Amino acid sequence: MTWRQRQRGGDDSTNIQAQVANFGISYVDAKNIAMDVFSDNFLKLAQEAHRIAFERAEEFIANYLHELHERKPEAIENIQDPGLQSDILEAQSGFAKTGDEDLGEVLVDILVDRSSRSDRNITSLSLSEALRVSQKLTNTQFAALSCIFVFKQLKMLNLANQHQFYGRLLEYLRPLGENIRAVTLSDVQYLAGLGCVTISIGSTSIPECFRREYPGLFSRGLDLEQNPVIKGLEGTPLITNNLRNPNSWQFNAVDEATLIRTLEGLGLAERKDEIVGVMKANLMTEEEILAEFQGVDAVVEPLVGAYNGSQLPNCLNTAIGTAIAHANLRRVTNGSFDSDVGIWIS
Repeated sequence: MTWRQRQRGGDDSTNIQAQVANFGISYVDAKNIAMDVFSDNFLKLAQEAHRIAFERAEEFIANYLHELHERKPEAIENIQDPGLQSDILEAQSGFAKTGDEDLGEVLVDILVDRSSRSDRNITSLSLSEALRVSQKLTNTQFAALSCIFVFKQLKMLNLANQHQFYGRLLEYLRPLGENIRAVTLSDVQYLAGLGCVTISIGSTSIPECFRREYPGLFSRGLDLEQNPVIKGLEGTPLITNNLRNPNSWQFNAVDEATLIRTLEGLGLAERKDEIVGVMKANLMTEEEILAEFQGVDAVVEPLVGAYNGSQLPNCLNTAIGTAIAHANLRRVTNGSFDSDVGIWIS
């Protein structure tokens, strides 16, 4: 049984939607290699335990090869690498011990990302370690890592307004809500002990995360006549109507990087420091942003309360935590979140 069904078709594509699928000889060889290695390492189990473990291992490999075909078909050649075979065994064994499908999906996603990387670098090493560590985590702890990832690491692109931002944010957060409400201080300390997060004295609130990454979405508005830095810019691509007050103005950029690119296009690059300063000085307060966010959907207020009460605002994901958070977010969104993990670990 494949855990995740995402069917896409076309004139030159091959649709795969079954546990037993004909991927061609290279995929058959890959399955045989994985199962041979697994059997050699699990022979010491009692007969019934060996049978259950073997069935789970076959289920895992079927899902792994399915996802590999979907996402990284060229990586099948890397399965001959001893290092990758060791990681396949690690992931296979983790699922065979428990049969937990949520864990299985996380392991498959991490393993597919690992399979496409043949170099020994920080990305491949982090993914390999994430395969080992993720077996020691619960769904609640997966959710904690993914929540940190969404609030502190994820950068959404192509946002037109705050409504689009909140909508996409809820796509990621809603599936995490129930588990986030179960996060305890012990969970956070456990994650730190496993090297998934670091805990600092200082904390970063959710509204502050929003203000830092997307200042253009939280502008209070600009007075073009009263501010000498921006006076005279009306009518240029730099200025647009304020998102919340059409009678006011704001910079036509969601974030600082977009604002700087616009300034460079207008030949105003030398003024970027003072203009960026104006952008950051005219933002909504944290209280205003939080009230607006909580008013978007009933799920937000309890999620924010649980997040704030669990020491997560003091945490940052490590490279290992990021790899697990990324895979879990792909799992809970059924693959709609599909950005490459290399964006965050490189």
